[in-house]
Amino acid sequence: IEAIATTYLESDAASVEFTSIPSSYEHLQLRFTARGTDTTAATYYTSLNLQFGTGGGAVDTGTNYARHYMLQAGLVAGGNAGINQIWLGTIENAGSGTGTDHVGLYAVQLVEILDYTNTNKNTTLVGLNGRHDYWSPEVRLNSGFWDNTGAVDRIKLAPYTGSFVRGSEFTIYGVKDS
Repeated sequence: IEAIATTYLESDAASVEFTSIPSSYEHLQLRFTARGTDTTAATYYTSLNLQFGTGGGAVDTGTNYARHYMLQAGLVAGGNAGINQIWLGTIENAGSGTGTDHVGLYAVQLVEILDYTNTNKNTTLVGLNGRHDYWSPEVRLNSGFWDNTGAVDRIKLAPYTGSFVRGSEFTIYGVKDS
């Protein structure tokens, strides 16, 4: 495993993109800690979304993604297809709530993107997401599917509402064939 790039946010950002991803690895891995900016008292967390791009262009915003998830030790499961991004789980929002109602910790995420350059199959991912606040601590297992056989060379991460806060950190790794 080799680090390809790290982005540490010195200021709030609406999204983070990794571009010009080299094709010299078998798999990719994303690791990050992030928080959102939404300060609405009722908005304790926001969804974390991912999109892929291929061919050196922008990310695909079409409705050819699918996702599946299980959270809280299997108590809730769900998924959908025909959506315009893969939902990786949720991140805390900074500043919403007070005291023990909302601790505003950074959520952690690990995502494996499998065979991202194999043009004989669609791109798939698996992930693990965790966050905690008083009202809704969460551990989520995720999987996702991009209905495209192009080699992934761009990845975009963005919260559903608001932005990522300063201090959020994202690293992409390449995993070589053993």
